[in-house]
Amino acid sequence: MKIRKKGYKIKKYNRIFDSSSRRRKRLAGKIFIYVLVFLLLCFIGYSISEPLSNFLKGEKTDVGGASSQISSLDKEQGNISSGISQTETLEQIGDVKIAYLSRETAKDSTKLALFADTIKSRGYTHAVIELKNTYGNVFYNSNLESVKAVSAVDASAINVVDVLTMLKQKGITPIAEINAFKDVIGTKNSEAKIKYAGNSSWSWLDRQEGGKPWLNPYSSAAQKYITDIALELTTLGFENIMVSSVMFPDVKTGSYADFGEMANTVSRDRALSDFTASLKTALNSKGAKLMLRFNYKEAIDANNIIYGGKNPLSFSADVFVPEASLSDYSGRIELQGEVIEDAALDAAQTLSLVSKDIKAVAGDKNLTLIISGKTDLNGKTYTDAQIEAQINALKSQSIQSYYVFDRNSNY
Repeated sequence: MKIRKKGYKIKKYNRIFDSSSRRRKRLAGKIFIYVLVFLLLCFIGYSISEPLSNFLKGEKTDVGGASSQISSLDKEQGNISSGISQTETLEQIGDVKIAYLSRETAKDSTKLALFADTIKSRGYTHAVIELKNTYGNVFYNSNLESVKAVSAVDASAINVVDVLTMLKQKGITPIAEINAFKDVIGTKNSEAKIKYAGNSSWSWLDRQEGGKPWLNPYSSAAQKYITDIALELTTLGFENIMVSSVMFPDVKTGSYADFGEMANTVSRDRALSDFTASLKTALNSKGAKLMLRFNYKEAIDANNIIYGGKNPLSFSADVFVPEASLSDYSGRIELQGEVIEDAALDAAQTLSLVSKDIKAVAGDKNLTLIISGKTDLNGKTYTDAQIEAQINALKSQSIQSYYVFDRNSNY
C-alpha cells in the first residue's frame, strides 16, 4: 500500500519584488516627465516671445516657411536669391522700365550703389548687364568645364553675387544678357563651330573686318554651350536671361560655310525656333524667363537670311525684346506698306510708328521695346527730353515695358 504524501502550497509574497530600488526607479521616471514638460513649456515660451513682443510694439513679424529657407543645393550652387525678397517677374508688372548696367559700373560698389539709387528714383524696375559678349568673352567666374575648356572667362570678370545682392537690396531686378551664336572664343570647340567646306578642321569666317568665326546654330554642342551658361546664371540668382544674336551669319546657302548634315533637312528658321523652345523650357524649369533680343529692322528685311526668312517674333520666348533704335532708320522707312520720310518726323513720332508696327505683328505676346539712351550702339546721342518723348511714344501704343539702352549707364 502506497502512502500519499501530503502536498504543500507555496504562498507568494508580492512585496518581495517591490523593493526600495523599484520605488526609486518610479520616482526617477516621474521626475524625468516633469523636466520634459518644463523644457517643452520653455521652448514654446521662447518661440512666441519675439512675435508677442513685436505684437505689443505694433511691429510686423515675418513668418518663416519653405520660401525663406535656403536649401543645401542652393548653398552648393551659390544661389543668393533665397533669403532676399523676390521682385516680380516681367509679366507681373504693368510698367517695366529697364536700364543698362555697364560692367565698369558693376565693378565699383560705390558707383553701383549710386546707379541703383538713381534708376530707382527715376522709376526703373530692372537692370540688364551683359555677361557674354559677341566675341565670346564670359564676364563672370563660370564653373562650367565647357567654358574653361575654351578659356572664355575674361580677366575682368565681375563678382555677380555682389552685384545681384546690391541690386536686389535696392529693389532692382537684375537681368543677365548673353550673346548666343555670334561667338569667336567658343569656336575653339571644333564640334560647335561653322566649318569651312572642304576642310573640316578650318573655321568658316564671316565678312567682318579680319573675318570672324561663328558658333553653328545647327550644332548640338553649340546649343548646349549656350544653354549651360544660361542655366548656370539662374543658379547664381538671375530670374531673367536675355539672349541676343540667336541667328545665323549673313551667308547664303551653297557658300563655303559648312553647317553640317542637319542643314540639308532642317530649315534655318526651324533650327532657331527649336533652339529657343528648348532653351525656354530649360529656363522655365528653373523658375527663370527667356527674353529674346533682336534687331527689328533686320528681322523685317525682305532679304532676311540671318533669321531664316522669319520674324523672330515667331520663335519661342517669355518676353520678346525688339530693338528699334532710331539711328537704324536712316533716309526712308517702310511700315505696313506706307513709306515715311523720317526726316520730317521727330523721335517720338518715328518710334510711335515703329512700335505700332511691331505691336501689330506681336499681337498679345509679352513685349519689351529697346529705345535709345543718351548714346546708342551706333554712337548717336539723344537728350533727356528726346528719351522721354520716346517713352511717351511707347505708352501711346499701350506698350508699358521698355528697355532704355545707355552704354555708359548715365541715367
